[in-house]
Amino acid sequence: QIHEDEIRKAIINLESENFYAMETVDGLSRKLGDAEFLMGDPKYYESYLQEVSKVTARDILRVAKNTSSPRRFPSRRRR
Repeated sequence: QIHEDEIRKAIINLESENFYAMETVDGLSRKLGDAEFLMGDPKYYESYLQEVSKVTARDILRVAKNTSSPRRFPSRRRR
């Protein structure tokens, strides 16, 4: 079971990491450069953090259920 307070702590940690990563000119340029190079938008992290802040325990459980389903990992045939 996942508690909402655990999710909020994780989101706060992610936001803090993002904030402190941009504390220096080097960190800011790295963050913006990564976003531009990888996502084509230097402000990508702003929208990313907004979307992450909407995540709920139900979302996590739904994704975990869909991605860890045994049918996603077909068994190998034994010889």
